[in-house]
This record gives sequence, structure tokens and C-alpha cells, in this order.
Amino acid sequence: MNVLFITRGYPSLNNPMNGNYEAIQAHAIAANGHQVSVLSVRWRSIFHILEKNKLLYREDGDINVYEIVISTYYIPYVSTIIGGNKILENFFERKLFKSKSKQFLLQHPEFDIIHVHNVRIASFAISIKDYSNIPIVITEHLSLLNLGVIDNTIKSYGKAYMRSDSVITVSTALSDALKLHFNIDSHVINNMVENRFFERKKQNETKNDKFTFVTVGRLVPIKCFDVLIKAISVLKRRDDTRLIIIGEGPERSRLENLIKENGLRGVVELAGLKQPDEVAELLSKADCFVLSSKRETFGIVLIEAMAKGLPVICTRCGGPEDFVTKDCGLFVAPNAPQEMAEAMDYSMDHVNEYDNEYIRRITYEKFSEEYISGQILKV
Repeated sequence: MNVLFITRGYPSLNNPMNGNYEAIQAHAIAANGHQVSVLSVRWRSIFHILEKNKLLYREDGDINVYEIVISTYYIPYVSTIIGGNKILENFFERKLFKSKSKQFLLQHPEFDIIHVHNVRIASFAISIKDYSNIPIVITEHLSLLNLGVIDNTIKSYGKAYMRSDSVITVSTALSDALKLHFNIDSHVINNMVENRFFERKKQNETKNDKFTFVTVGRLVPIKCFDVLIKAISVLKRRDDTRLIIIGEGPERSRLENLIKENGLRGVVELAGLKQPDEVAELLSKADCFVLSSKRETFGIVLIEAMAKGLPVICTRCGGPEDFVTKDCGLFVAPNAPQEMAEAMDYSMDHVNEYDNEYIRRITYEKFSEEYISGQILKV
């Protein structure tokens, strides 16, 4: 089978997390003996008009990676200040994408199926149905869909679900949301963990001298890293504790100030953006993983930690309820620093009661590249 992924981006040295989830899936499908290509869409403002129509190509192991550059009428800052109609903007972007993708598929007519990730990209890609009979499958993992109310822009994007041949969602909560908002039935197939995260700790790799909690995510409000910092500030044994926050984003300055205000320098570390191998290494040295998000469609960082055998503490935020059990961790309410602190304190006392090898094994059985790619291939 010859599969084309259409994505929001593809990982690079400068931006290793751009489309990382889609890239992992593409490699897993290729490992099953299928031909896989990725068409990544890069939107540029009117100032990059000279890049218009560029089609870049590179190989990433067994994946053919094409990047299509589309220049729009968008003017940075000016468009934001004067406001804009997102639905109208999406209309013009769809027209541009349809023209460029049609040219691409005329040059590359070999694909048997198209796999699209994220409803916004799907709203563009579904226009391929206007001139081609290639089946289109959408995998959805957009956290905004897990909110009780969605805006008109998302509703307009969602028309793509109705025209697709099949829809996959990464959690039961997200599947329920699509049924609620769009009356769409979907296949629930969870995220996969890269095989590198299942590698056991090296013989010379030791734990940290303090009990170490680790978390991973973009520094944005929905991740609620401020809740973790507040929890550490009231933790009974904070002097014996360390919290490492891996990730980068617009909340960095606010979180740095919060760390300073609570006297937590040397206790809480903002470690910045890390490559997957670096994340795996930091997880190997940690004692427990914490997730404080207000909302998650799944929570892939949790299963990456569990692949290392780590117990987890997580909020009831929509995704983890599918797979976190009492044998591998604890649940707390979102936005509850005191409850989070109590759970962290409990984990410090009871961490040795968790069976690390059991956590690792059940994670492999349910979320390995081999298992999840097999479920996707069935669809």
C-alpha cells in the first residue's frame, strides 16, 4: 500500500516537535512494509511571496518528505490588530491548498490512501475529494474539541469529517466529543510510544540524589504548570524534592517569576526544549511523572513515561482516563494545587510499591509502535 500523510509540519533540527506525532506514526506504518510519504504544509505571510509554490523534498530514512510552501494574503500584526474573519481566511486558504495539492498529486499519482491529521489540515485536504477518488482517513487529536463548546471556526473545519471515508480519534473522550458536536462515529485508536522509550535504563545510569518529578509539555496555560509549581511550594518535603519541566513556550517568563516568588530556585527547573532521546534519558533518571493539564485529548507524554516504568500522577483531563489505573498511578482534580501536593507527597512515600516492570510491560502491549500501527492499518 502507498500511503500519503498530509500534516501541519514535519520534525527538523530547528523544530524537532513540529509534526512529531505524525512522523512517528508514518515511520511505524513504513516499518510494516508499506510505502509512506508525507506532504507537510507550511503557510507563509504575504511577505514571503517569493517562496510561493515552492515544493521542498528530503528523505527521512524510509519516508519521502515533501514540504509545500503556500503564501497567503496574511499580514503579520496588521491582520491581528484589525481583526479577521477566520472562516473567510480558511476559505481562501482552502482554495490555495486545492490548487497546490492538485498539482502535487498529478505529479505523484501513485497513492492508494491519504491519512490526514488534525481537523484544520483536514479542512484543506478534503478538497482533494473534488477531483480524486483516493480514500481519505482523518486522525483527530485536537484538544479544543474536548471543550464543552466549540467556536464557529472549528465547526466550519468539522465539515471535513462528513466527507472523509473514516475518522480515528485518540481517546474515548475525544470520540464522544465528535459524536456530540458533529454526530460522527469514529474508531478509537490511542497514540503510540516510540520504541526508543522502551529501552531499559543503562547499567551506569543512576537516579538523581533528590526525589525527582518530571513533566513534559509546551509552556502554555492549558498545561497548568503553575499548578505544579504551587503544589511544590506547599509540599511537606520540598527540600528533598526536584521538579523538572521539559518544554518551551510563551509562559516561560510567568513561570520563572512564580518559581522566584515561591523561593523554588534549585527545586524547580525549566529545562527547555529537548530532543526525544534527551527526554527519554531524563525520564530514565526520574522517580515519578506528573501531568497537570486542564484538558488533554490523550496525553502521549504519560505513556512515554510509563514506557520507562514510571508511576504517574495526572489530572482527570479527558485523555488519561482511558489508560491510567491504580496500578500505575494516581488521579487528581485539575487546577487543585493542594490535592496535587498531597498526591506528590503520597508518591514519595509509596513509590517502591509500584511494579516498574509491570507498568512498562502493559504500556508496550497497549501502545507500542507495532500494536498501534496494526490498528491503524486495519482502518
